[in-house]
Amino acid sequence: MSLDPPYKSADAVVTAVREIPSPYVPPDVLGQLLENMNSQIDQINALLRLDYATIIRIFAVANSVLHGNEEEVVKVNDAITNLGHGEIEKILDDARGEASFPNLPRKLFSLTAFWNHCVTVAVSAETIARFLHEKDTERYFLCGLLHDIGRLLMLTAMPRLYAISMLEGRYKVRSLQSQELRIFGYDHTEVGVEAIRYWNLPSFLEEPIEHHHSPTDSHQQVSLTVVTHLADAMAHALHLGQSGEIMMPKIYSHQIQELGIQPAHLHELAVETVTAVSPLLIRNYSSIDENQVR
Repeated sequence: MSLDPPYKSADAVVTAVREIPSPYVPPDVLGQLLENMNSQIDQINALLRLDYATIIRIFAVANSVLHGNEEEVVKVNDAITNLGHGEIEKILDDARGEASFPNLPRKLFSLTAFWNHCVTVAVSAETIARFLHEKDTERYFLCGLLHDIGRLLMLTAMPRLYAISMLEGRYKVRSLQSQELRIFGYDHTEVGVEAIRYWNLPSFLEEPIEHHHSPTDSHQQVSLTVVTHLADAMAHALHLGQSGEIMMPKIYSHQIQELGIQPAHLHELAVETVTAVSPLLIRNYSSIDENQVR
């Protein structure tokens, strides 16, 4: 097949993908909670916020011109309240599982492992934010949850070509991000930030998603970006989920220490992350063997 990418820019990938896959299945109790939304909003939030696909749809609809909000909706609770029972159920009914995306390269990429990775980064980022005594820890959770959404969009839009980039990277021991830049001319961080803008998601997400591999480039959302960067590295080090990347990301220790996080703190943060995220992870999937393509 041709190695000429069908989409020449990051924004073209975003506009080409109408739906994104997710393995998350909301528990039955969610339906009961939605029937009495006003008194159960925190519990509904706790369940809905675990799924990147649901969160994207909720914010995209809540911030659309149809809802006429004068200010950007940036909190999950506010978005849920603004939408109401019927709209939330419609979003859940429109959810698409892995079976709806038959072209995903399953021998190289597990959607469930990807979801586990995103949730681990989200929980780790929230754990780090609490350690730093940040008041609005939900922002950190959302940055972690959506940090790699650009990679999923690239996989969904160009599954065969992206599979080739993954295979070549593994054979030649190159990072997947470098493969993206070499083959497509843009990477998942660029696609991710374009997606945030296109879907009208909260603008604070832009820098952490665009610069979670290069936190020195962040200037407006430095804490969010550096924490997302550290949380991503921690998820890789703990081997909780798999993003498709087989190489450990470069760690910017100076920026991490500038936030007040010293090497001696990392063990405690890792233990807290594992304790908090373990009950949330989906266990019934076959882990992708990083050596099976060598």
